[in-house]
Order: sequence, then structure tokens, then C-alpha cells
Amino acid sequence: MIRILLLDDEPAVLDITSAFLNRQEGFRVRTIDSVKGALMLLSEYPFDVIVADYELPDQDGISFLKQVRSSQSSIPFIFFTGRGSEDIAIDALNEGADFYLKKGDGSVQVLTKLARYIQKAVEKRRKQDEIILNEHRYRELAEQQMEYAQYIQALLDAIPAPVFFRDTNGVYRDCNKAFEDLIGHRKYSIIGRSVHDFYPKDLADHYRHMDELIIKNPYIQQYEYVITDSQGEIHDVLFSKSALLSHEGSVTGIIGVILDVSERKKLERIIIENEEKYRTLADFTYDWESWISPTGTYIYTSPSCERITGYRAEEFLHNPGLVLEITHPDDRQMVERHYSNAPLRHDGIHHMDYRIITKDGQERWISHFCQSVFRDDGTWLGRRESKRDITFRKEVTAAYEKANMKLHLLSSITRHDILNQLTVLSGYTDLLSDYADNPDIHAILNRMNRTIDTINNQISFTRLYQEIGVNAPQWHHVPTLVRQAGKGSHIPCIEISENLSDIHILADPLMEKVFYCLLDNSERHGKRVSRAHFYCYHTDGDMTLVYEDDGYGIAAGIKEKIFERGFGSNTGYGLFLAREIINISGYSIFETGESGEGARFQISIPKGLWRHEPPKHMI
Repeated sequence: MIRILLLDDEPAVLDITSAFLNRQEGFRVRTIDSVKGALMLLSEYPFDVIVADYELPDQDGISFLKQVRSSQSSIPFIFFTGRGSEDIAIDALNEGADFYLKKGDGSVQVLTKLARYIQKAVEKRRKQDEIILNEHRYRELAEQQMEYAQYIQALLDAIPAPVFFRDTNGVYRDCNKAFEDLIGHRKYSIIGRSVHDFYPKDLADHYRHMDELIIKNPYIQQYEYVITDSQGEIHDVLFSKSALLSHEGSVTGIIGVILDVSERKKLERIIIENEEKYRTLADFTYDWESWISPTGTYIYTSPSCERITGYRAEEFLHNPGLVLEITHPDDRQMVERHYSNAPLRHDGIHHMDYRIITKDGQERWISHFCQSVFRDDGTWLGRRESKRDITFRKEVTAAYEKANMKLHLLSSITRHDILNQLTVLSGYTDLLSDYADNPDIHAILNRMNRTIDTINNQISFTRLYQEIGVNAPQWHHVPTLVRQAGKGSHIPCIEISENLSDIHILADPLMEKVFYCLLDNSERHGKRVSRAHFYCYHTDGDMTLVYEDDGYGIAAGIKEKIFERGFGSNTGYGLFLAREIINISGYSIFETGESGEGARFQISIPKGLWRHEPPKHMI
């Protein structure tokens, strides 16, 4: 439909023209007889064309046309006037009129021509509007495409990994900033060049081969390979590539992302090397090493389990209960209790010796050690176990104990028989002493009695020396040992320092005799001893136990000799035995006192052989 504004000051012309135009298909006419009225209608309603007379009562047609055009309106304008000249027509067309038509006699031919002009002017305007609209749309679309391209480029540049687009010939068509940095060129130097321009031939050939696989059969391709950077350094990378398809479905190129996995590959190699190193270390250990998870299943068990038990490592991994099944029936309850309580004990190293029955029916002794293992953050990872076949050691120990028992029995019997004979001999000397009046005989008998006493002392020494180191060391509460050793002493004051109140030492069971010997030595040789004092001090984890008295002391020249067997005015065995007991306990003893100011004995006890513990916890 074409909406027509018809302006003329002659009513008859308005009637005839509007009647004719309204009969034309698609025409709708609105008439008005003044410029003022026309401007008002234009401001209120949309029109597609203006048909106006040149001579109007309130304003001429040229002025009206200028007003219309000054409002930036490009509505078609046709002059339909009864008078006019060539100059007026030229002015009208110069001011923007589309057509200029004389009314003439108002015949049908003239009105038909007017209708044709209207049709042409509107169609022309509509085509122009369509072109303008299309141009506007194209400009908006172009701007949108430009913005989208900038967005895509910014998005690509924000990706820290290199991204590229190659066509089917291997020529680069686009890339991001990270790819520029990798290659060492700006984008304008990269676009239009192929992979062979940037990489060694062997690498470029491989890249092309992988591209062709995608081109022939499009798919998302991921693989690890190497690449060289702008400095020629080789990097381990992960390629992730996909085909870019046209709207027709054909492959137009390859889009790829390159992820540098050098650090990951380096860590993987380190992990593999460490795993291989530690697994080799574990697999070739002589002992049976295991790692048990918090749930009680084996994470690892060394192949040496087969040498010890006859069962392969896989059998223990698949059946964690096998370790109990092969335990000797007499020891099974102890082992079951150990494994039941293990998840509750996360501190220290736990040990037990028990027997197993091997796959071929042999009985073997196992020395089992285990302790909990943790991550750096404190997470419990389970337990590490170490089992050693101690069958031979047990057999040797049993044989040694049996032989030692026989020797002990023989020694006891021999000692008993010798002492009996000495008793008889002593009795005979006493009888002879009663019957003999000769002084020379009495002198001989006295020497014989002294010899008998010496033999008695030597026999007693063998009994005591035999006991040293026979039994396993025990934890002793030092003040308790001192009090027991001092029960028969005649020294008036035996002091025990407060810093010894909770001290325990791991020593031979005969350790009490050491303190007895020290007190007896003071009492026998100190002459005027009235006070004995025990105390300790610590140095770098070690402890020094000190014994002092207020007697005569020991001369500088005999400080080492007093520990020799047979030295001294009594039996000569006291301090010798004391040092032997101390040495077998892992300690050392020295005399460091000043002669004339009292004796001073220092017993050095290494770290681990002493501890603080209330007396009630003494083992």
C-alpha cells in the first residue's frame, strides 16, 4: 500500500485527483489544502509520497519542499501544478523533487501519468531504503564480525599454551601470542609459512604425517612428542589437534594446542628411576620386607619371602592371612594378638620372635620388627615390616646354652668337690695343729691354711666371674641398686643425689656388685671414710655416674693398676670384677680423684643405655 498526501488549494482538483488515485490498486490518499495543515499531518502520520501544487495560499511549493527536506526527510515529492515554467521545474528538481508534472486539462492521461510517477517515486525510495538498510545491516554485521574476531584473538592470546591453525597443506593461517613466543616470530612472519620453515625436517615430517591422519579421517588427536623452541631447545609436549570443517563438511585445516609437559615428564622419569631404585633395593634385600596398608592388605612384599617361607610374594599379596596360616600353632595366638593390636599402636618399633612352618614342612624361626609409617602431613600409611630368618642363630644359641649349661654344671660340681676337699684338708691341719707342739710345724700349718684360704677365694672368684654376661641385661633403678649394695656397709653416710631419683640404666644383672665393690673398696682402703656420695651429670645425651668418698684417695701411679686382677692388699678381685661387669654392660669406668682428698670413680654410660623413668615402671 502507498500512502499519499495530496496538497492543493483548489477543491475541485483535490476531489478529481483523489478520486482517481483512490481507484488505483494499493493507493490511499489523504487531502489537505494548506502547507500548515500538510506539515501537521506529516508530523502525525506516516506517508510514502507527497503530491503538491506549486502555488499555495500560505506558502509556495518550493518553500514547502525545502521545509520537508530540512527535516532530513527523504520522502518522495512530486509537484503537480497548473502553472509553471522550465526554471520552476529546474528549481524544484534541484531542491529535491522527484517529478514535476503539469495538470494540463486534468485528463485521464495526465492523472494516469501522475499515478505512474507516484509508483516510480515510491519504488525508487523503497529500493534506496532497502539499500541503506542493507548497508547498515552489513556494517553492523562487519562490526560484529570484527569484534568477534578481536574477541577470539584476545581469547587465544589469553591461553598460556601455544595455539595454531594450519591449512591442509601444512601452512600456518593463524596463531596466538604463546605460539609466537614459542616460534620466536610475530604472527605476520608466521602466517603463510609451513611447518618445515620452523622445525627440523624429521619433526616437521612427523607433524605433517599426524595432520594427514586427521585430514583423511577427522578426529580429536592427542599424542606426546617433542618440539624445538626459538632457542633450539627440545621440549616434551602434548599435541591436541582437531580438524576444522567447512559448512559442506570438508576439512579446511587443523587447529592444534601445544602443552609443555617437560616438567611432568621429568618428574615421571624421576619417579620411575626412584621407584626402580627403591624397588631394586627392596627386591634384593636379604630379609623379608613388607608394607601393610591401614586396611591390613599387603601393598608390597619382597621376593625374599619365598626363600624364607617357600611361598611367593604374589601369594601373600593375594592372601594377607597367609602370614598367620604358616605360623607355628604354639606361637599363633601371640602373632594374632600382635596383628590385632598393630592398628592401635602407632609409636615405636615392635619386635617378636616366633616360628613358622615353611611350604615344605620345615620349622623356622622368624625375628619380626615393625613400625608405623606416616606421610609428612601425619596421615597413617600403614606398617613397615622386616622379617629375618634366625633359625641358624637360634640353633647356635640353643647349642651354646646347652654347652654352657654342661660347663656350668661341670664347673659347679668341680668347684663343689674342690671345696669339699679343701674343707677336709683344713680339718686335717686343725687336727695337726692340736697334736703338734713344734713351732716349725705350726708355721707350716699356718702357711697351708693361708694357701687354703687363697684357693677358696679363687674358687669363689670363678663362680662369680662365670655369672658375668650369662644373663641378658636388665633395666635397673640406680638408687635401688645403691641401697641394696650398701646394706652391709659400715660407712656412716651414703648419700644418693636427687638427680638420680628417676634414673634407670640397662646393665648386667650383677650391676649391684659394682656398687658393692666401690663401697667395700672405700671401707677397706680409704681408712677414714665417713661419707660416700652418688650423683650424675649429662653431656651430649650421655650420662656420667659419679661415686665419691672422703677417704685417703688413690695415688696417681696406681689409678689403672687397681682394676687389674690380683692387685691390692685383699683378694685383688673386687675392682677387676667391677670393671668386667661395667665393660660387658657397654660402659667404662675411671678413677679421677685427687690423692689425699678421697676416691672418685666415674662410670660413663652412653645414650640409649640410660633413661628417666619412675621407679614403679622399672623392668
